[in-house]
Amino acid sequence: MGHGRVHARDTALSARCWRRRQAAWLRLAGHQTASELGGAVGGARRQGAIAAKKVAVLRRAVARLPQSERMRRALLRECEACLPADELQREWELQLRELPTALGLWAAYLESVARAFSSFTMPAYREAATRALAALAAPLERAPHGAPPLPPQQRAAMERGYLLLLLRLAHTERAAGFDERAVAMLQARCRDATPSTRVHMRAGAHRH
Repeated sequence: MGHGRVHARDTALSARCWRRRQAAWLRLAGHQTASELGGAVGGARRQGAIAAKKVAVLRRAVARLPQSERMRRALLRECEACLPADELQREWELQLRELPTALGLWAAYLESVARAFSSFTMPAYREAATRALAALAAPLERAPHGAPPLPPQQRAAMERGYLLLLLRLAHTERAAGFDERAVAMLQARCRDATPSTRVHMRAGAHRH
């Protein structure tokens, strides 16, 4: 068996093992609900206690699998059910600080900001999206000192993720009535974009 096939096999086995470990933690967290409720729905206090137990399990999962966006998103979903707004915001800040280039985590954060209808403002959403774009752009603009350049496939995936959030911000700007701001923002990004990034931008614009 050639080296390439061995590497592909090992990569596939590693990916399956990774998925199974994540699934096992999620089942353990879900068991807290099943075991505590016994199939019935309890009162608000009981629900809060169950959410707190699930949070404890998922914190352990994040500690064991620190690179897992899936575990961190699951943890934050449970935190939304049992933490006050200020503590929840601190939790988001912590998770984003520990995994700053995680596209899925930033996308979930922006969705959380958008869902907060009572406190939603376009400036706050814009600030959150700008932070997300800056965090995702950092490794594309410059590699850490002494680090090798990003592999082409990884770079292309990160560029697509960056542009996905950029287009989402532009769409939200337009939906809020800020058409000129959205157009100006995209034009500025196009001027600064690399040729490969422009290809991704055109493809993303057609999908939206």
